Amino acid sequence: MSNTAASQEIQRFYEINAQEKKWRNKVAFRETRRIQFVKEFPLTRMEKIEIDDYAIGRNKNNFCYSIEQKYKDLGYIFGSTSAKFGVYFGELKPDTSKKWRIGKRGLGSTPEQAFLTVRENIVDLIKNSVLLTQKEFDSNEVSSMLKLKILSIYHPVTYLPIFSDSHLAHFVYELGLPVDGKGHIHLQKALMDFKQSHEAFSKVSNMEFARVLYETIRPTKEESDKAKNSVIQAKNLIDLELSSVEEFGMSLSGPFGQGKGKVDYEAKGREQCATGEAGERLVVEYEKNFLSSNNRDDLARKVNHVALKEDGLGYDIESFELDESPKYIEVKSSKESMGRSRYYLTRNEYEVGKVKKGYSLYILSEISKKKGQLLKLDDPFTRKDLKIDLEPMQFLLKMSKS
Repeated sequence: MSNTAASQEIQRFYEINAQEKKWRNKVAFRETRRIQFVKEFPLTRMEKIEIDDYAIGRNKNNFCYSIEQKYKDLGYIFGSTSAKFGVYFGELKPDTSKKWRIGKRGLGSTPEQAFLTVRENIVDLIKNSVLLTQKEFDSNEVSSMLKLKILSIYHPVTYLPIFSDSHLAHFVYELGLPVDGKGHIHLQKALMDFKQSHEAFSKVSNMEFARVLYETIRPTKEESDKAKNSVIQAKNLIDLELSSVEEFGMSLSGPFGQGKGKVDYEAKGREQCATGEAGERLVVEYEKNFLSSNNRDDLARKVNHVALKEDGLGYDIESFELDESPKYIEVKSSKESMGRSRYYLTRNEYEVGKVKKGYSLYILSEISKKKGQLLKLDDPFTRKDLKIDLEPMQFLLKMSKS
C-alpha cells in the first residue's frame, strides 16, 4: 500500500512535464552520458585497470574522479573523503606527505593489496546484472554510495540512481511504502516495486523516475534523518482482511474543510471517534480469531473490549497470549497508509504503557478499506530497538492570582 496523496503528486508532475522538450532533452542527455561512462570504463578495462587509472590523486583521467566529478550529472556521491574509494593518493592528517593510502580497514595490508581487493569487488558488481540480496550487497567491500552509483550506471534497469540511504528512506517514507528489512537494497526494492506497480511509471527509465522523485518530494536533511527512523519494515506487518466498517454503523467520510477555509472540527472529531472505535472492534475480531485458530476458544471468549465501558485504563482491549498471560492492547487507527500516519497518545496511555507488563500498541492503517495492515508493537515505550518520537500537542493552562 502507498500514500495516495504523494503518489498522485509525483504522477501529476510527471504528466505535466514528461512531454516537454526541455525535460525530454535532459533525460536523453543523461542517458547519453551514462553510455559514455560505460564506454570509457567497460568491463574489459576494469578487469585490468591499474591503480593510477583507478584512484584519485595523480591525474584526472581516472575512474574515481570520473564517477564522482566528471559524471556528477549521473548522481552525486560527494560528502565524504577519498577514503570511500578504498585506496587513494594523498594526505592523511596529521601526516601531510602525499603517498598511497588505504581508505578502509580489511582491504589489505598495503595500498597495492587494497586496490586489488577493490578492483575485484567492482568487477563483481559490473558482472552481476541481477538485483543483489542485502547480504550480497553488504559483503561487497566497495563503499555503499560508490557501490550504488556503479550499479545504477552499469545496470540502469535494475537499480535507481539514488545512493544515499537517508534519501532512499525519505522517498519510501513519503510514499508510505513498507520494506522487507534494513539496508539500501530493501529500500531500492520498495521503490522499484512501487514504480512497476504504477502504470504511469512502469515504462519510465529508473533515471527519469529518480528525477521525478527529487523534483517533487526532495528531502531536507532533517526529513532524511527522520525518515531513516520511521520506515516501517514489512516483516513486522500483518496483512488483514478487514470487515467493512459500515457494519458497525459508522461513516468514515469527509471532508472537514477545503483549502484554507474553516475546518469543521465537530465533524472531524466524529470522524476520529468512528475511526478509533472501528479499529478497536477489528482488533477484538483479530484477537479472537488468533486464539481460536490456535485451539484456545476458552481464551477467545474472554477477550474484552474494555474501552466500550471505561476510558481511563490506558488501553482498549484485554486479551491473552497462548500461554494465558494477559495482554493489554492500546489501538491506534488511521485511514492513511502505514508509513504516513500520525497518531495521538494521551499522557495516561503513555504512562500505563511504560509500566504495565504485557502492554502492546496495535496500529491499524487504511481501515476504511476492506484490506489493511496491522503493526504490533510489544512494550513500545521501554524497548531499546524501537524509536518513537513524541511531540506535545496540547498543554494544560492553570491560572491563579498572585
